[in-house]
Amino acid sequence: MVLSYSDAIIESTDEDGRQLGEAGILKLVRELDLQEPEHIIPVIVESITSLAGNNLEQDDATILLCRATGSGPSLRNNLLAPFRIFGPVKDRTSLD
Repeated sequence: MVLSYSDAIIESTDEDGRQLGEAGILKLVRELDLQEPEHIIPVIVESITSLAGNNLEQDDATILLCRATGSGPSLRNNLLAPFRIFGPVKDRTSLD
């Protein structure tokens, strides 16, 4: 899995007012249960906001988790991909 995040994440502060930085985020991630990837981002956000009340409120925050599945798109989806730009936007984003 690959975890990408914006600067708002590493600029969040801990209980002492120090920025988390990459080491702080790495520490948070090491404490997570990685068996359920769908829960990783919500738990990270909850952990960061619990450290200081104003974390993630002052700046836009982005977290992206990617996982290689070993499979690719079907031939049909590959061939139709260029034509989807002309269709409606379908956003399946779920913010639980």
